Amino acid sequence: MSYPKTISIYKKDTGIVVQTLYVLKESDIILSNDFDFIEGSYKPNKFKVVDGVVETYKSTYITGVNEYLVRKQRNLLLVNSDWTQLPDSPLSQTKKNAWSKYRQELRDMMASYTDTEENTLDKVIFPKPPKWYNRNLLWHNTIII
Repeated sequence: MSYPKTISIYKKDTGIVVQTLYVLKESDIILSNDFDFIEGSYKPNKFKVVDGVVETYKSTYITGVNEYLVRKQRNLLLVNSDWTQLPDSPLSQTKKNAWSKYRQELRDMMASYTDTEENTLDKVIFPKPPKWYNRNLLWHNTIII
């Protein structure tokens, strides 16, 4: 083997690729007895090594992962709009009410969310925040990730 090269590290017991590295020399590769490597760049958790041959691999979906990601995004949107409900907020009462409605929609959305492998964060439609402009802040209808 000539160096430098890209290698993929995998767990010996499962064969699942866990990391891909670019190494300059063989002495850069230090692995515990539970791991081995194969030459080439293979995405972690997308490939596995079986008898020295790389195969595609589809991991098992872990229940709750997508719900966690959606809830995390929803919570971030709530936190980022907390200031709209403070007594010293510069918003008019009409705008505060619009933001209050938006925030309630965010809270309610999880009641209708179903956690499945296909129901990923990028497929969820979040409530749209009220549009408004302040000379120091312009709110765009975007999801913060």
